[in-house]
Amino acid sequence: MKKIGRNKPCPCGSGKKYKHCCFKKDNYLKNLPDDALKRLKGEFSKYDQKDLIKTLSALSICPENQSQQILIEIATQIACSNINCGNKIITLHELNELFLKYLPSEGPIGSLEDPSDNLFTNNISFFKNNIIFTGPSTSEYYILQKILNCIHFNSSSFSEKYLNNFYQNSMFILSLSDYVAKKTGHDRYEIYEDRFMQEIFFPNIHELNALKKSVTLNVNELKEFKDFLNIDKNIGKDFIIEVGDDNFNSILLVENKFKEENNFKDSFSKTIRYSESVDDNPLLTSPLIKIEDNYIIFPPSLPISLRHNILSSIVKFNEKNNFINNYQKKL
Repeated sequence: MKKIGRNKPCPCGSGKKYKHCCFKKDNYLKNLPDDALKRLKGEFSKYDQKDLIKTLSALSICPENQSQQILIEIATQIACSNINCGNKIITLHELNELFLKYLPSEGPIGSLEDPSDNLFTNNISFFKNNIIFTGPSTSEYYILQKILNCIHFNSSSFSEKYLNNFYQNSMFILSLSDYVAKKTGHDRYEIYEDRFMQEIFFPNIHELNALKKSVTLNVNELKEFKDFLNIDKNIGKDFIIEVGDDNFNSILLVENKFKEENNFKDSFSKTIRYSESVDDNPLLTSPLIKIEDNYIIFPPSLPISLRHNILSSIVKFNEKNNFINNYQKKL
């Protein structure tokens, strides 16, 4: 690739000089270390963990970041993996620099993203309309709706014990998603301009603070939420994971595995598909992150966490064959 002069117009078409536009981003990408995620973990440990996770979760429901979901998921996972952290509040400039340096859109992890070809929000009909954030999956809402319908419309064939678990967990997660969506001013079936292969978008500080508040519930607020839904106090525990949980380190273990290979970046990209694997990304099954007396919600993972919970509960309650028979009738 021909070297670009620092004072030449930036090839991205912004009209700015290269040194004032993409120079820093390109330089970071050129020097991206093979242990980028391990270094990012160290950088994140300098900051207030709770505020950082709130910020990352808030960024996940910015429509402008619909094609940057995997980058944000992984950054959140790394932020949650730390145990002892500092108390400095990270600035948007500092967080942007860390994304550019360790999780650039054109890096090996950024290459896992796909252009957005689905709605930003969708609707799940289950006793009422529930707004969900679709995340990176193009078919999650459709699959989840089919599963919910299959069990609900064939409820007479399932055990009462299983149905109680199914209805309460489903109401909890779908209502939680709808709560966050409405609190942040979103409606169902929203679509926005795609920013594929662009860097993370950061809203202004006032908008960000409102989003951070919308994805956070303290212990009392979560109890009141359950009371309002009239569900058991123990419902929701399957969706909670505490910061420092060892499962958050899975991505770092994968990075270490490929560090010694000659073509680390290609191997890493081809091997890991975080948006699809619940084994590699604990946020897909546990989108409520507990830190101190707060629960931070990671909204894009709520639908897939519910699907996973329903299907794993089917096995737990010995309803697998029953479900398969009913589901096949719907196909």
